[in-house]
Amino acid sequence: MRKLGMPTVILTTLVLIGCGGGGSASPKDAFASFKQAMVEKDFKTIWNMLSAESKRLMNDEAKDISGAAVKAEGPARTALEKTARLIDLDISDLKTINGEGLFVATLKMATASDDKKHWDKVSRMELADVDETEIDKGRVKVSVKIDDEVQDRPLSFVKEGAEWKIDIGSEFQGLKDRIGKKADEPSTDKKTE
Repeated sequence: MRKLGMPTVILTTLVLIGCGGGGSASPKDAFASFKQAMVEKDFKTIWNMLSAESKRLMNDEAKDISGAAVKAEGPARTALEKTARLIDLDISDLKTINGEGLFVATLKMATASDDKKHWDKVSRMELADVDETEIDKGRVKVSVKIDDEVQDRPLSFVKEGAEWKIDIGSEFQGLKDRIGKKADEPSTDKKTE
């Protein structure tokens, strides 16, 4: 059975995502728009900031999850119920979830479960550096700092037409692996459908 995959952004300190309200003219503008949307917890806008490939990955993951939820029985159903609870859903929600729903639910879960001290760091994010070595190929990496400390993972941007969008593809598998490990941890929650 596949584990529930989560987008970037999301569980690794919410500093893996970024871009402007549907796209921005420069990576710097994209970062500023992303930060504003994160501060406002405007997750649907952040969804619109994702590249077409990132949305495809999320939709594919949601389709796999939905298919598994429809067929799940016994231990597989129990595992999916536990995974659904990680993003504050139940298995019936997973049966019809799409990429945007999965992405938004995951961000909502991250902001609700994360301690306030950590979430407040989002408003203190600053642009540290823009690596433009592949800008001619339509790709850049943006380093982020919080309280003068550069974060471990840069944000990846890809140019689509005239706009810069966030590319979560490079982080997607790592997040799936991390959430899979979290789903395997013993649960103290007794909620079931």
